[in-house]
Amino acid sequence: MPMYVARPEGEGPFPAVIMLQEIFGITPELQHIAGMLAAEGYLAVLPALFHRTDPNFLAPYDKDGMTRGRAAVNQLSHDDVRSDIRAAIDWVRGQAEASGEVATWGFCWGGSVAFMTATFDDIRAAISFYGSQIVRSPYDGRPPMLDYAPQIQTPLFLVFGGMDESIPGPDIQKIQDILIENEKAFSLTMYREEGHAFFRFAGTPRAAVHAPEAWQRVLAFLQNAFAVGTDDQIDGE
Repeated sequence: MPMYVARPEGEGPFPAVIMLQEIFGITPELQHIAGMLAAEGYLAVLPALFHRTDPNFLAPYDKDGMTRGRAAVNQLSHDDVRSDIRAAIDWVRGQAEASGEVATWGFCWGGSVAFMTATFDDIRAAISFYGSQIVRSPYDGRPPMLDYAPQIQTPLFLVFGGMDESIPGPDIQKIQDILIENEKAFSLTMYREEGHAFFRFAGTPRAAVHAPEAWQRVLAFLQNAFAVGTDDQIDGE
């Protein structure tokens, strides 16, 4: 399984963040975000989760790219994805500069997968950005990720855009309600004026007003999770 790795300067030890891709693959945008994490002292690892069908998968942010990406996802089971993320965690813990502490952070489809990784008992935190398949699964035979809520064992940070047509307000409310019902530790932020995939920086027209603020929230969440863990918290924007 190929992986893109962004390493901090210095000898460490550094905590690691396993980044979980959009359906478009390991894009330059995600590589840029991995570099941002490395600059903050995190070992950032992007596993190529479509490696079974195309280890070098990369699709444009357009209709054709979405069609190709959805087809690639449809060939994966949840067990496949969990196994690959486990392999990435094992690999990063074997690196000389790694502290052994791990968090996950996913975007879009990867944001939904990040929700599932919160069931892992050996990671410190999971971050989910606009995971549109947490409540609804458009893929053959795949349960929605929300079904994993009772098994969650690590703090979650979830971010959504209020103008994201793929994640309507009732879905966000359902996620919140289920997590509260199951007494899970989580923070949920919704930026009302943002749409889907607003967290982009590397020269795309989709970079949004609230992306820098969301970045600061991610850094604060990671710092807190790796230091002392997180408390239950619900935020709104």
